[in-house]
Amino acid sequence: METTDPFADDFYFLQLSIKKNAAAREAAVKEQAAMPSSIYVPLPVWKETKERIKLQMDSSRRACHDKSREWETKEQVLGHQVRSDIHRPREQLRMPSLQELDQYNSAEAADQDGDIEDFSEMKNPFSSRLWTMRQAVQRGYEALYTVQELQHLLSSPLIASNPTAHGEIVREIESAVSLLSQAIGIRTLSATPRPTASPNLGLLGGEEEQNFSLDGGHVGAILQTTIGKKLMTRSLKLLTPPHRWALLPVILAKILLSPPAADPTTASSSSS
Repeated sequence: METTDPFADDFYFLQLSIKKNAAAREAAVKEQAAMPSSIYVPLPVWKETKERIKLQMDSSRRACHDKSREWETKEQVLGHQVRSDIHRPREQLRMPSLQELDQYNSAEAADQDGDIEDFSEMKNPFSSRLWTMRQAVQRGYEALYTVQELQHLLSSPLIASNPTAHGEIVREIESAVSLLSQAIGIRTLSATPRPTASPNLGLLGGEEEQNFSLDGGHVGAILQTTIGKKLMTRSLKLLTPPHRWALLPVILAKILLSPPAADPTTASSSSS
């Protein structure tokens, strides 16, 4: 299978392979055995290539949407089955999106009640705190994956020997870390000089102090899920020291106030 971005497409498999290789190398050092060779990790593609891939996907999606809309309006059918290959038929159906279904339900309710004319002022069904937390975790993981991808790209000898590309990638890392801090509940209140990247690719604060606020309820909501806890654990070492020290008391309070997890062995013995 050919792919234009093997690092991003096989990200999880690569991370698992890296962890297994690191564990095997540690075991070889302890047992004084033969050291296994390092695995090959492909370099991430540059942002121009990502933008080109995104434009191609948007163009294909737009063409498919226009064709399905034409089938619905002119041909009065939901879709069309392409029979170019009888062994591998492709079905393309025109299905309404969640937004269209929501507008349809809103219009139907308005027709029944007769007192709602502006559908844009109706409550969004995805405005709950749980949905907001899920969106924040999703944005946080996207920023975290961007940082990890740029870190791997920054370690390339070609990038290290090019000061212009090196500086641009460092700025991209700082921007991704800023998005990561916003996703986990940190809001910057005043403009301050851009922090500089440390040798271990964390961030060090600038000469001026940063004025920011921390949404403790937002942090607590993220920590209610396992995926949110993993996000916090992986994000702490990438944040600036002021943000890190502001998060730690909230995280510790949430952990200490949470009920202890039940021991499965104790639960099984008590049930028996």
